[in-house]
Amino acid sequence: MVRLAIVGVFLALCGVVAAQEAQSFKLKIVEGHVQKVKVLMKGSLGGMAIEMKYNTEERILKVEPSGEYKEQTKTTGLEVSAGGAPVPLYFDTDKTEVRTLDRLGALLATDDPAANLPLLRRAGRVQVLSAPDAPVKVGESWTFESKADPEAELPAAKVTYKFVAEEKVGSWETCKVEIEFAETEGAKPITAKGVLWFNKADFRGVKGEVLIENFPAPAGSPVPVISSTVIFERVE
Repeated sequence: MVRLAIVGVFLALCGVVAAQEAQSFKLKIVEGHVQKVKVLMKGSLGGMAIEMKYNTEERILKVEPSGEYKEQTKTTGLEVSAGGAPVPLYFDTDKTEVRTLDRLGALLATDDPAANLPLLRRAGRVQVLSAPDAPVKVGESWTFESKADPEAELPAAKVTYKFVAEEKVGSWETCKVEIEFAETEGAKPITAKGVLWFNKADFRGVKGEVLIENFPAPAGSPVPVISSTVIFERVE
């Protein structure tokens, strides 16, 4: 009887696996959609642990027929710590900007005059979801390669995705995806490795944890590049 019960459980699990549908991973952007996200970045600078956390509200303002869209991003609640101690911030940390993104969610432009657009675009590619040529099932992988764009100061890059599971995160049914990203040219190419969870309804990010290495450090830093772990989660 025990053996029959085990066989029954095994067959039931096989049924669940068989019922899983292949997913297209194609981003769906809807005008007026709003989502809130909390972000934590952890790294080190000169041997000292650095943490930065903040909240964002992202609102889709307009979607073009090409799939390009404009998104208003409000950033609030910025906190920075160094070596576990809070760092005083003597400026208004709350800001609102409007970004233009392509149909995959890659940054094209921002109305923030202080933004370093080339660096933002390089960093943003890590979390861009490039859909496979055909729907994929759990356990399958796909690769996307982007050519260098000298005008935009973007090196060539390659990213590999692996669809590892379907999971529920909060109220969202998600696809869990492992990613490995690497710029394929330059003296100090940015690399990244981590896990992202995408909402099955629109394939926008719900949660993620990604280690980014060799990111160019801010001017005046004691080191030329930094590594940091970016953790984000959508707020219900």
